[in-house]
Amino acid sequence: MKVMTKATQSIAECVAEIEQAYSRLHAAVTEVDSVYFGEIYPYFEKLAALSGTITTIDAAFAFIAERDDAGRHVNSTRVMDYLMNRLGLSYGEAKDRLRNGQTIFGTAPLSEPPLKDPLEDAADSGETGETGETGDSTEDAKAAEERRKQAEERRRKAEEEARLRREREEQARAEAQRKLREKEALRGRYLAIIDRELKHLNAHATPGPNELRNKAIDEAKKRNLKDFAQWLRREVRAANARSRDPFGNRDRFAATRKRHLEFSPADADGGVHVSGYLDGATAALMSQAFAPATRPGTPDLPPEEDKRNYRQRMADQFTAILQEYLGSREKEHPGLGSIIISGTVDDFENLKADSLLPTNTGHSLTPLDIIRLGAAASDYLCIMDCEDFQPLALGRSKRTASFMQKLALIASELVCSHPGCDRAANACDVHHLQAWYYGGVTDIHNLTLLCRSHHVNNNDRQDGRGNMGHAARDPRSGRVGFVRPGSSDVECNESVAAQEAAGYKLRRQTAAAS
Repeated sequence: MKVMTKATQSIAECVAEIEQAYSRLHAAVTEVDSVYFGEIYPYFEKLAALSGTITTIDAAFAFIAERDDAGRHVNSTRVMDYLMNRLGLSYGEAKDRLRNGQTIFGTAPLSEPPLKDPLEDAADSGETGETGETGDSTEDAKAAEERRKQAEERRRKAEEEARLRREREEQARAEAQRKLREKEALRGRYLAIIDRELKHLNAHATPGPNELRNKAIDEAKKRNLKDFAQWLRREVRAANARSRDPFGNRDRFAATRKRHLEFSPADADGGVHVSGYLDGATAALMSQAFAPATRPGTPDLPPEEDKRNYRQRMADQFTAILQEYLGSREKEHPGLGSIIISGTVDDFENLKADSLLPTNTGHSLTPLDIIRLGAAASDYLCIMDCEDFQPLALGRSKRTASFMQKLALIASELVCSHPGCDRAANACDVHHLQAWYYGGVTDIHNLTLLCRSHHVNNNDRQDGRGNMGHAARDPRSGRVGFVRPGSSDVECNESVAAQEAAGYKLRRQTAAAS
C-alpha cells in the first residue's frame, strides 16, 4: 500500500473538512425562512473573499496535473481532457486554470525575439550609402573596419540591454508568483483580465509582460473589475508606445505578430460573431476586396433597388469572396473546402422552411441558407438510404475514391466518433480502425472520423499500453466507438451533434419501428 506524504494527507483531511462544512452550510442557508440578510451578509462576503485562495488552489492542481501527465487517467495525452472529463470544466475554464498554473508556478524560460540589427541588414543589401568604389583600397579597408567595430559595439550594447531586460523580467516573475501564492491572492476574474490584456503587449514593450503583471497585481487590489481593466488597457498602450528593440529601433513586425481571426460558437439563430486583428498589408488587401460593397448595387441589382445597409453589403461581400475562393480551389482539389449537406430521404421529403440540415462544417443550414449558397459547384448533397444506411444519392459524378469515402462517413457519422465529441467532420481525419501498418485496408467499414486530438490519442496496437484505448466498430450496432484499455465494450458517441447524423437518425427510426 502506498504511503501518503504529509502534504497529501493534509490535502485529504482538508477536503473532507470542506465537504462537511459545505454540507452544513447548504443545510443552514436553504432554510430561507429562518435566515435574514442583515445577519448573514458578513459571512458571505468573507466566503466570497476566499475566491482568490480557491483560484490559487485550482491553479496549483492544474499545474500538478499537467506536470504529471494526468490525461492518461482518461485515456488521453492531453491534460485538458482530464480537467474537462473529471472536473466537469468547460474548455475555457480548463485553459484558464492551466494558464494560471503556469503563471503562478511555472518555471519555463522566458521567450524573447532574436536579436537582429537592421543596420546589418542594410549593409548586407548595400543600403548604407557606401559604394566601396573610392579608388583608395586603404581607406576602404579602414572604413570597413570602422563599420565592423561600430556593429560589434551596437551588438554588445544590445546584448547587454537584452540581458538586463531578462533579469528584470525574471525578478518580476518571481515577485508576481510570490504575491499570487499568498493566502489573500487575486480572484480568478482579475487574473483573466491580466492575461487577456497582456496578450496585446508588443514583444519589446517597456515594461515587459512580467513587470507589468507584477504592477497589475498590486493595482488590482485597489480597483473594481471594470476600472481595473481600463487601467491595464491604458498601461498596455503606454508600454507599446515605448516599445523599442535592444538596438533602440521600433518593432516593424509588431502588428504581424498580433494578427488573429476568431469565430464564436453559433448562437440561437445559427449565426456567429467574427473578430480579429490584421496587420497593415492584410488590411489593405481586405479594404480592396471589400471595395465593391461600399456602394449600393451589384451586377445583378441596380443601386436604386438595393435596400441593404452598409454592414449588410459588407457581410454579403464576405460571402462572395469565400464562394469565389472555394470555387477556384474545387478545380484543382475536388471536395476541398466543400460544404456537404447530409440527410435521410425523410428529411428531404418533409422539408420545411425552418428545417435544419447538418453539414460537415458543424453549422446546420435552413433551406433558405442553402438557396443563398447558390448550389455552388463546390457543394455536395448526400442522401442516406433508409434500409442499409448507405449513401443513396451523391450530388456529383467525379470525385476521388478517398473523398467519396469521406462523404459516406460524413453522412453516417457527421462528427468525430469518439464518445462525447462534437468536432465537425471538416476538422476530422479519416482514421483506419485497423491501422494500415497492421494490414488495415482503405475500405468504408474500416474507416471512421476522428478529430485531431482523439486521432493522436488512438492506440493503433490496440493493446492498452500507456492506458490508451482505441476506436473500434461495435459488432452489434455497426457503429464506431471507443474501447477503453482492459475492456471489450464499445462506447459510442451520443452527443447532440452525433445524433444529427443521417446514419444515427436512420438507426433510431429503424429501432423504433421494430
